[in-house]
Amino acid sequence: MNGQRMFSLVFMARYSFNPNTSVILIKVTILGPMRSHVAKMVLDTGASCTLIDPEILIDIGLDVAQAQERRTITTASGIEYVSFLKVLLLETMGVARKDVEICDHSMPTNLPARGLLGINFLR
Repeated sequence: MNGQRMFSLVFMARYSFNPNTSVILIKVTILGPMRSHVAKMVLDTGASCTLIDPEILIDIGLDVAQAQERRTITTASGIEYVSFLKVLLLETMGVARKDVEICDHSMPTNLPARGLLGINFLR
C-alpha cells in the first residue's frame, strides 16, 4: 500500500497512516455549547485523557476558568496542572462520542497539532 499501514479497531472504520512519520495526525471535530471546531490532533493511545488547546475550548464556548475540576497530569515535558471539562461531542474516523472528558493543555509549538486524542475516546 505504498508505505501505508492499516489499523482497525472493533468499533472503528479503517484508517490509513504513514508509518514513517513521528505522529499520527487526524482531523477531529469538537462540539461545544456555542459552535464546533475542526482541529488536527495527534492520535495518542498512551495518553489516558484527551488534551485540547485552551484557545479551541474558548472558541467553542467552554470557559476553562469555570472548570469544576482541576488535577495534575504527567506529560512528556513534566507534571502539569490542568482543568478537566466535557465537550458535547468529539468526532473522528467515522466515530462520534458524546460528553467526552477532556483537559485543557497547549501543545508544543513544534507539533502541527492542537491536541491529543487519548485512549478515553477509544473506550
